[in-house]
Parts: sequence; C-alpha cells; structure tokens
Amino acid sequence: MDQEEQILTVPQMILALKIKQMIEEITHQGHFVLASRLHTNSYLDKKALYASGDREFIFKAIAEQFQEDEIDLVISPESKASKLVLSAEIAFCLSGNERTVSSMIANS
Repeated sequence: MDQEEQILTVPQMILALKIKQMIEEITHQGHFVLASRLHTNSYLDKKALYASGDREFIFKAIAEQFQEDEIDLVISPESKASKLVLSAEIAFCLSGNERTVSSMIANS
C-alpha cells in the first residue's frame, strides 16, 4: 500500500463525517470582504463556532491535523478577542506530552 493511502476504520469515518457536518453548519459560502479588505468565497462563523456545544471537538480536530508538525506558536491575525480565543484553544489542543504551544496576536 502506498504511504499516502490511509484506510479508515468505521469509527474514524463516523468521526470524519461528524466533523464535516459541524464545519458545514458554521461555514457560509458566498462573497465576503474580510477586515483586511481581502475577498473570500467562504467564511467561518466564529460566533456559531463558540456557541456550538461541540467547539472543543472541532478545536481538537483542527489541532490533530498539525499534531505531527513542530509547531511552537499559533498566531491570531488581529487583536480581536474571538480570534485570540481560537488560536489559544488550538494551541492548548496541540500542547501536552512535554510540548507547550503558545498563542499570540499579530498586530498589523
């Protein structure tokens, strides 16, 4: 089997479908102008994410994608509290087992 191929177990497939469904519920498609004045066709509704009872699950799922990487710092792009919370939660999920990941705000 090729190294890039991965066979998922039934619990892993159920988990992947749950993550996909939760992300679809808090992601909007359309045309959006960001605070940076850049344009995007999708938007993650952070208010819906924080209101979700499954937010910790989502943070862990995001962090899992980077668990093997040597990440020391998760940076929020702006000084808004909601973005700092997002980076802090992901940093917390990446921390553990002799590893501490910090979070900070990058002011433009």
